[in-house]
Amino acid sequence: MQRRHLFTSIASLSIAPSIPLLTSCRLMKKDIKEFGKTFEYLKDDAARAKETGNAPMVIEGASFDGTQFHGQVWRHLKFVDCDFTGGYQIRLEAMANVEFRNCHFAGVIEFGVMTDVRFHGCYSQGNSNWGGQRGSRNVVFEKCRFIGSSSDRNRQGAIGTYGDATFLGCVIKWFDISADTGLVARDCDFDGVSYHPENATVLIENCRLRGLFNMVPAGLASLTVRDTVVDHLDFNRAEVKGDILIERVSGRSLLARIGGGLRITVRDSQFKSSPQGPSPFKLVSADTLHATIDNVQFLGGGKPVELSFGLVGSKAEGVAPQVNQTFTLRNSHIDHLDATYLRSAHVRFEGNEFGRLELQHSRIGTLELLGNTIVRTVDLTNVEADDAKVQPLGAGQARLEGSNIRLD
Repeated sequence: MQRRHLFTSIASLSIAPSIPLLTSCRLMKKDIKEFGKTFEYLKDDAARAKETGNAPMVIEGASFDGTQFHGQVWRHLKFVDCDFTGGYQIRLEAMANVEFRNCHFAGVIEFGVMTDVRFHGCYSQGNSNWGGQRGSRNVVFEKCRFIGSSSDRNRQGAIGTYGDATFLGCVIKWFDISADTGLVARDCDFDGVSYHPENATVLIENCRLRGLFNMVPAGLASLTVRDTVVDHLDFNRAEVKGDILIERVSGRSLLARIGGGLRITVRDSQFKSSPQGPSPFKLVSADTLHATIDNVQFLGGGKPVELSFGLVGSKAEGVAPQVNQTFTLRNSHIDHLDATYLRSAHVRFEGNEFGRLELQHSRIGTLELLGNTIVRTVDLTNVEADDAKVQPLGAGQARLEGSNIRLD
């Protein structure tokens, strides 16, 4: 899977023009080399442990600009109002039980394997790249602001870890976030953000996803998005090992033609696309065993909503079928539903409002269309069902060419 690297080449950065705020702040701060014994302890963690044990140490108002720290382990530290700048001058082995408050970061900074590390009220801008390596855990960013300088992804930086990361009340614009094994984002405002984990358990809660939230590609253990406003969420081609839950979400579009997603639930949500925008909703997976769409309003300005689960297969192309066990759609409004090429043991559509309903070329065990309001047509062309319970339809409303379904 191709993905952006958290630590990029220093040659790709244009640090100085993008950080005027940090430059002005740095003039008022003392170089870390002038901190005497504190500086020595940062350079030699073993000596510090021998002399002071695990006693916490506070560093306030320091500038880390050009001083090398390579291979050290930082433990039991609190940095307050410090500036960290440069390109690879800081390349730690690890840090643990460290807190950063109101600190500024610019450049390429490697903090090693991070354990129990918290950033509060910190700031970064431009195309900086910094964070933790594989194995990082319990890394929290709270009320931080990370503002990029360009909507061009090739000119954006990245922040986070190759382990897990939590973002609480943060504002992030035009940055990659990195949280390869686990992401919690709560009460955050994201704008033009990219996120490409390898195998992450993801929770996005009470957030605002402005512009495009780009998750192409992504490897997910599971995905939960709730109580969130979405402009455009795209996780096409994602591989999802576990479940997907989308609830109480309002937005313009969600696009997901994925692998995996064993149980998918979308409920109590609304998606409304403009006539010039993309389809409001695409959710397609051959691997989903159980799919439930409940009380969702899809308003697409004429563009079809795509919902398809299972795989019909093809003898000619040697593609084996995959069978979805249940696909339930109820109490929802869809102007135009494209649910073609279903391969499902049980499909139940009940209490919905459809403008146009398409189920062509599907293979279904039990098909139930009950109590729906259908304004225009129901296309059942080439649909084969072992058992079908279809509500009364108007004259000429159903298309049945090549189907074994018989209407009363």
